[in-house]
Amino acid sequence: MNCEIGRQPLEFWRSGRLNDERAVPNALKKSGRHKRKAPSIHALNVQIVVLPGLNQFDLAAIADALETARNIARRAIIKWQLVGLEHGSIECSAGTSISIFNSIDDVSAEHTVFLLGGHLLEASSRRKLVDWLQNGSTGPSRPIAIGGASEMLAAEGYQFDAPVAVHWAAAGRWKHLFPQVDHCDGLFSVGQRAITASGGRSSIDLAIHILKTHFGPEISRAVADQFNCERIRTAEESQRTGAEAAAESGSKQFQAAIRIMSRSAKKLMTARQIASEINVSYRQLQRLFKRHGKDRPMKHLSTLKAEHGRFLLWHTSLTIAEVSAAVGFSTPSLFGRHYKLRFGVAPGADRRSP
Repeated sequence: MNCEIGRQPLEFWRSGRLNDERAVPNALKKSGRHKRKAPSIHALNVQIVVLPGLNQFDLAAIADALETARNIARRAIIKWQLVGLEHGSIECSAGTSISIFNSIDDVSAEHTVFLLGGHLLEASSRRKLVDWLQNGSTGPSRPIAIGGASEMLAAEGYQFDAPVAVHWAAAGRWKHLFPQVDHCDGLFSVGQRAITASGGRSSIDLAIHILKTHFGPEISRAVADQFNCERIRTAEESQRTGAEAAAESGSKQFQAAIRIMSRSAKKLMTARQIASEINVSYRQLQRLFKRHGKDRPMKHLSTLKAEHGRFLLWHTSLTIAEVSAAVGFSTPSLFGRHYKLRFGVAPGADRRSP
């Protein structure tokens, strides 16, 4: 699949949609606020730099949030542009491709620059991109890196001044590659030199945060409503797995046990240690899982470890023994046994090139 995106110049905006009464949320229509004279707002100039390996969901989340804000405001409060390292086709993580018509050689970096993808870039390309960011039109840009873009910046030695928000499934890989760079399990992280996001749905949360920072709560809340976001999640909130969300129907102790397991899947941790962490006995922990969960405590933890192990097998060059140790199995054979139980195939047969 190939889609041509990026031909529009920086000043491009869809005037027809902005003048469409249907684009105005009902809440603003009823109050009559959309008919008042709009206050003076400085336009937000945005560049979205798309790099090899980007996740198309992240691109859609950012671009649609910007367009939605523009439609709600009914004027060109945002000017955005897609940019690549060079003209041509960019391959996305899903195997699709995007044609880019603006390169960083054509334009100077704005202050607000989203970086999507890029963990596959070679050193020379990373250096070129970071140089471009540091020599922006109004001074050094503050990159907004999502997912693999954070890894790309870290590989180039970028000096983050806040913990990097890393997707929970990639935490083991990050710790292996960049042990000296502090990271967190937040949805996104805001620093003075860079903003980072873990990817996935947090891309929408980040986009809403940027809109709120620049235009205030009214527009950001209206954008959140258009995305069916019941509430606006903040940088202080942690990522949650499905197991953690499902655990909310259980007791506080069961929720705490699931949370510890999700965050400790790469450690050599026993069920008795987890019981001690939440101040219950081992027997009480077993009863909690029997009452609220589907698996026994150690089976649940072993499944999480196998899932982390698969991520490392697919995205790093670690040996199976190194992966086994990284996710907290005492031996490679034990790792292989649980891996096959979870995925139906041995680790060696499931390996992919990083």
